[in-house]
Parts: sequence; C-alpha cells; structure tokens
Amino acid sequence: MATSIKGAIELTRPEAMAMAALATAGMYNAVEIYLLIFTTFRQRRGRYFWSMVVANTGILGHAIASLVRYLSRHGNVIPGAFAILAWCVMVTGQSVVLWSRLHLVVYSRTWTRLVLALIVFNACALHAPMVAMWVLCWASPTPDQQAWIARYGVYEKVSIIVFTLQETLISGIFARQGFFNLRPLFPFKTRAARLISWYLLSLFVLVFLLDVALVVLEYTNNFVYQTTSKPLVYSIKLKVEFTVLNKLLAFTKMNSCDCHHLDHTPGSYAKGVTTADTTPTKGLARPQGDAVPDGLVLTQDTERQDHIFDGSSVTEPRESHVA
Repeated sequence: MATSIKGAIELTRPEAMAMAALATAGMYNAVEIYLLIFTTFRQRRGRYFWSMVVANTGILGHAIASLVRYLSRHGNVIPGAFAILAWCVMVTGQSVVLWSRLHLVVYSRTWTRLVLALIVFNACALHAPMVAMWVLCWASPTPDQQAWIARYGVYEKVSIIVFTLQETLISGIFARQGFFNLRPLFPFKTRAARLISWYLLSLFVLVFLLDVALVVLEYTNNFVYQTTSKPLVYSIKLKVEFTVLNKLLAFTKMNSCDCHHLDHTPGSYAKGVTTADTTPTKGLARPQGDAVPDGLVLTQDTERQDHIFDGSSVTEPRESHVA
C-alpha cells in the first residue's frame, strides 16, 4: 500500500500494459469529450458548460498523472499531487454536471439547493482530509508515514462509497422525477416521452454499475488498477450524461402547445391564453368572431428559447393585447 500511494511499484509487463491501456483509453475519451463540448455548445458560458469542462479536465489530468506516477521507477511527489487534485476535480465535477441540469426534472429550488449543499458538504468533508493525509504520507517523519498511509487507505474506502451513493442518488432523482414529470405526456408524445424516460433510467443503471465496479476494485485491494481505471470509468459516465442530458434538453425545447391536440377540430384549442393575473391556462379557444372577454390576453404561440447548449432562460411569449 505504501508504494502504491507513493507511486513507486514493481509491475510485470502485462500489468504495465494493462495500466497503460486503461489510462490511454481515459485520455482518448477526454479528448473526444473536449471536441464534443467545443463543437456543440453555442455559447461557452453557464454552469453546464463550465462543469463539463472542469470535470473533463480532471479526467484528463488524472489519467496522465496516474500513468506517469505508476510507470516511474521511483516515487515522485509531482505526478502524485496532480493525480489527487485531478481526482477531486473529476469526482465532484461529475456530480455538478448532473446538478446543473437537475432543474429540468425537479421544479423545487429547495430540493436543487439541498442537492448542491450535499455535493459541497461531501467535497469539503472528503476531499480536504484526503489531500491533507496524502501530504502527510510524504511530509511526515519516516516512522509516522506508515500510520498515515493506513489512515489514507481507510479514508479512501469510505470516500468511494460516499461518492458512489451521491452519484447514484442524483442520477436516481433524474430517473424518478423524469418519469413522473413525463408520464402525463405519454398520451400525446408517447414515443419521445418514453424514450427520454428510458434514457434517464439507463443513465441511473450505468452510473450505479460503473461506480460499483470501482468499489469492488477498491475493496479487493487492487489499488493501482482502481486508480488507473477511474479516468476511463468517469469519462464513460460523462459521455453518457452529456448525451442523455442533451436529449432531455432537446425534448424540453418544444412548442408551447405541442401536447394539446386533444380535439381534431381546427381551432378548438387555444395556442396560448393567459389571464390578466399571468396565470397560464390551456383552455378552449374562443370561436372565430367572438369578442375577447375583459382580462384575457392572447399570446402568440412561440417556440421556447431555452437553448440546448447556451443555458439561456426561456423567453417570455410575446403578448398582443386585444381591445
């Protein structure tokens, strides 16, 4: 364990090749994700964009640092320091990516803030002590280093369980709330709504299985393989999250009345009627030629401007007051 944490470890040729393959696959995925990010986002701003960039930077940094760390013949503090810092950015950044689009399925600010508070608390409670213990594994006097290395090993096992539960919880919220919020649309947009529900459920299952694989590697004391496989696992999760969240965003970018074709009679339903107190209604439209009652405002049916990749808010419908 001591040599594993410090990076100096004797490897057979098959072990070295396996580690190099894992790290290289993680680097390849990270580069591909960069290309997806910078060719997909229209405006490079917002929490979603920056959380993707930061999380992916952590993946790439962890893959490079881990490869250099374990293939060197002597323990080196520099790649080890980069590896643990990149690990912090990679793990917490991944949770922030999910949180940044949680408002699409959770409409309560209280709950989204509670999830953010959970992410921040776990980051402070787990990352900071682990970084401090890692520093003490190097900086403490030689007789005390073994004790700190043992503490570090225990704390790492605890942290990987906590982060697994955290990511499972957030992806589970997406799956559950997405299903309940999309279920009313099944009669109108059966295929699209069900597909999004299945995508969210698949995201939950994939995140859980990949995190469990890392937990198994950790608790079977495959420290080196677990460390070098983290970038690959997190890059796969990030690519899947990017795809699923973009599909969810695309689904929400719909016409305001796409789901209100309950009557085949033309003009039987309004394309958007709001009362004077701004309470939206989807009621029956007035017959042609009838006067508009006082207090009603007809709104033009406009496409939502909640752009998929720029994080802008929904543009209010344009109003035309009828005398």
